[in-house]
Amino acid sequence: LKNLDLSNYMAEELTMNAKYDLFSVCCHSGTGHFYSLCKKENDDNWYRFEDKKVTKIDKLSVVNNKALILFYKKTKQNNRLESHCLFNQYF
Repeated sequence: LKNLDLSNYMAEELTMNAKYDLFSVCCHSGTGHFYSLCKKENDDNWYRFEDKKVTKIDKLSVVNNKALILFYKKTKQNNRLESHCLFNQYF
């Protein structure tokens, strides 16, 4: 769920910080029904959003065979990245 390293799939000059954290999953129940699993950024908890119901879930249940779309965001582990010329050009 954390620190997915994509450096092997990126141009070398962009691999300075190529790690990503999962923050949301769109799931399909198989019956035409969709729901979302989302991580609350400030407290690291995961929630299931289904219609009008929101339920706190264990992070182990995020990994499942109903996942359809995964949403990742770039980690902020390298403070020097923002000063890198390519970072400012592409991000």
